[in-house]
Amino acid sequence: MVAGTPPSAKLQRDLAEIDRLLAARQLDPALKRLSRLLKKHPDQPGLLFIAARAAVEAERLDRAAAWLRRLEQAPLPPVDVAIEVTQLQRRCGLADRAASYLERVARANPGHFNVLLARADAARATGRTERARALYLEALERDSACEGSLLFLARDPNTDPATVLSKIEKAVDDSPTSGLLFALGSCRDRLGEHRDAFRALERANQLARSSASVLALDRKIAAAPGFVREFSAGTMKSADSGGHPSDKPVFVVGMPRSGTTLTEQIIAAHPRAAGVGERQLIGRVLARHLERMAPGETLFGSLTTGRIRQDLGHRYLAGVEQLVGRRPRRIVDKMPFNFALLGPACLMFPRATVIEVTRDPHDVCWSMYSTGFQAEALRLSLREIGLLSALYEFLMAHWREVCPVEQLSYEDLVGNFDVEAPRLVGKTGLPWDEACARFYQAKGNEVRTASADQVRRPIYANSVGRSRPYRAWMTDFDEARRETLEALAGEITGSDA
Repeated sequence: MVAGTPPSAKLQRDLAEIDRLLAARQLDPALKRLSRLLKKHPDQPGLLFIAARAAVEAERLDRAAAWLRRLEQAPLPPVDVAIEVTQLQRRCGLADRAASYLERVARANPGHFNVLLARADAARATGRTERARALYLEALERDSACEGSLLFLARDPNTDPATVLSKIEKAVDDSPTSGLLFALGSCRDRLGEHRDAFRALERANQLARSSASVLALDRKIAAAPGFVREFSAGTMKSADSGGHPSDKPVFVVGMPRSGTTLTEQIIAAHPRAAGVGERQLIGRVLARHLERMAPGETLFGSLTTGRIRQDLGHRYLAGVEQLVGRRPRRIVDKMPFNFALLGPACLMFPRATVIEVTRDPHDVCWSMYSTGFQAEALRLSLREIGLLSALYEFLMAHWREVCPVEQLSYEDLVGNFDVEAPRLVGKTGLPWDEACARFYQAKGNEVRTASADQVRRPIYANSVGRSRPYRAWMTDFDEARRETLEALAGEITGSDA
């Protein structure tokens, strides 16, 4: 709990039960309890904070935004909590309010180091790169081993890697954290020292994974053939012609680090389009639907009625329109892992646009391995990235046959932008607009993915083939990908025999 009236014994018991529900990821029951408690204790800042955080996790962003607005009126909480409030505001699409709140926190805590870093991170996410660089450098002057600053500068194209290498090496010698090792690997890579870069990144990934919760890839791979059979071409055709009539959604899918953020930013720069970033919107809608399914009912079986699909589509659209705050002609939903849900998504929105971004699998793998994702579920070994790549290719090969998938090559897009970008925008049914060519200048659109820095620059092609110097060390990826694809193909062939 943050600053406010001390909780009573009854409130403490209620909060303990809410903690239990949140720990079990039972977000909807936790939110119901929190809503009831807030009716009794409307001015309890700690309760508002817990409720807002849970609502953001559940993608109930309208409720989260309302609670955050009430929290803004309360006295400032401790610094670290206040910084998290600004992060929640940004996740709700309230970037302006987050900036104002953060400045208020900065005035109340002059010189606080964590506030300085929060301001740098916010500037970077919203495309104010020069401001971000200045703040990171200020932080580095105060702490020569500042991980956030060193990681930013190691990857900053306007910073000579040779000028920060010695600082990174000293910081690693003193405290070899995964973040500092990712910075060292990035620096070595830019200097062309590939063997040393790989060693640093290998250590970084080992440390990052030590407490990570890895995707349940084996379980997902085992379930994939059954999912393909459930949503086969024949069963997809057997569903009635209903579903939501809107053609607003543009689903952009692909492997992580394949160019999906770049694709979203180009389309979202159009005056008649908007992006919602990387959010589990379709997944949340379907998860709530699964909770209401009858015992023994299959997901496809539950979606055969157009009225149900239309209702799910309405819930989805209400959520995304609240996020963008207006009603654009097209809304880009760029969640790479929606590749697992394209069948249900296309049944919900038969007129939606689906764009699959493809990229050389080795380049995708190396970009994932060398990035250092904040999300623990994406901190994968080379072998696990191979498993994920095989699962992706297996499912997408099926969805290409039964859904209206439009493919876009990352290599073609960055290599022939003047031709491919208008073609991309045309796939959504929108006319070309020069704002799409200046996507990197768009203001106010926060990017919270690992591509935040790349999409703030004009188009460039130097990421094509960047895995080549490292392929000799990528055999675990190659073997896992090949063996898993062969096994999955065998499952389908065997079932058809």
